[in-house]
Amino acid sequence: MSLFRFSFGIESEISRKSLLYNVNWFISLRWLAVISIFTITFFARRLFGIELDEKTFYLIGLLVLFYNVFIFLWFRYNQRRCRGDLCVQNALLSSHIQIMLDMIALGFLIHFSGGVESPFLYVFIFHPIFASVILSTPVAFFYALLSVAIAGILAMGEHLRIIDHHHLGGFLPSENIDSFLFSLGSFAAFTVIQFTAVIITSLIMKDLRRKQSEIENIKKELEEKNEKLKKKDEMRLLFLASATHDLKSPLNTITSYIQSMLDGYMGNVSEEQKKILTRILSRIGGLRQLISDVLELGEFEMGEEKEIRRERFDIIKLLSESIGEFRPQAAQRGIGISFERDTESCFVLADPHKIDEVIHNYISNAIKYNRENGLVTVKAQLLSDRIRISVSDTGIGIKEEEMSRLFTDFYRSSEVKKMGVEGTGLGLGIVKRIIGRYGGTVGAESVYQKGSTFFFELPIDKSEESRA
Repeated sequence: MSLFRFSFGIESEISRKSLLYNVNWFISLRWLAVISIFTITFFARRLFGIELDEKTFYLIGLLVLFYNVFIFLWFRYNQRRCRGDLCVQNALLSSHIQIMLDMIALGFLIHFSGGVESPFLYVFIFHPIFASVILSTPVAFFYALLSVAIAGILAMGEHLRIIDHHHLGGFLPSENIDSFLFSLGSFAAFTVIQFTAVIITSLIMKDLRRKQSEIENIKKELEEKNEKLKKKDEMRLLFLASATHDLKSPLNTITSYIQSMLDGYMGNVSEEQKKILTRILSRIGGLRQLISDVLELGEFEMGEEKEIRRERFDIIKLLSESIGEFRPQAAQRGIGISFERDTESCFVLADPHKIDEVIHNYISNAIKYNRENGLVTVKAQLLSDRIRISVSDTGIGIKEEEMSRLFTDFYRSSEVKKMGVEGTGLGLGIVKRIIGRYGGTVGAESVYQKGSTFFFELPIDKSEESRA
């Protein structure tokens, strides 16, 4: 029973896959053996004038074909139905049956082609090598010993005329089987080559299996470390979410007090003091935005929203409303906002609040990073089954080498930093996650010092149209 065990790591996933692949390859290789038997038999007499019993050789070839078809179907059937270790054991059993039947067929092939004189004698070397690769070293030595025993029985039996000798006329000029020295020399050479091949192959496979084991151990260590990192990351996000959430209340209180001071409810405030208080309010606004972005980023990273909210709404209408909200802010800097569209309505399936957040991010940035008296152009373009929303500005633009880093968390371009405009660098990263959630894509184009265009695309929902 020990021969049927997978001695080099039955629990190893790499070894399992390797075994199943090799057994399948071993079965496939036998189709080539069948073709070779038929081809050699057909051309031996016709091209080389070698005398052999063609009917016997064809019969051996048909038997090999028959049992290989049976093993092939049995192996495939079992692999579809079995699970875990049972698949491995079936594959091992298949390998043993294949090798046993091959050695019997090869014994007959060698016997009918001259015994120790046969050119097929050294084909025996392949099966112990296959056993080394597929099974284990002890099993390989067992099959090497078995092949040597078969060769020895044939050599001795034919030399002593216990069994018939089938000389290959036309291949060897005379029968050498009567020479004891020839039989002994051929048998000894075969034995040495057989065991040498097994030893070399076993050493190579031993090193390979050791490396497979090391790889498997490294894989397990990496999985364990990855799991620990995931847990640490989850703890970090939980802490971050908790901390940022707890900051909201005191910030709201501070904002309320400062606004009361600006409105004069706590006494007269000088113009210089008003400027300072206004700057404090601006800083607090930036901090509140950072808290909001970090909380939203945490939701995405932790996958808290298991059920994604989807609602059918008109994105053109949403765009119009969003643009209207930004016109007063843009007018303060003399920036105009134009809206170009291919259609008066277009429906998408998503969370309108999240898509509005994306639109607000794009338009807000287009105004924030634009020039005085610049222009913001919002476009809605139909693209077969998708709609593209783009927001262009005439602002500072982005350097070409920095374009690849857009839509990554906490990234802010060098020009933005020079301008001293406050921001978290999380906005575009969140935009990418929101649009990706609804099967869309984001992108940007820019010419440095001339302006930028940020866009996103979403699938159009035609469910109502098809129903109509």
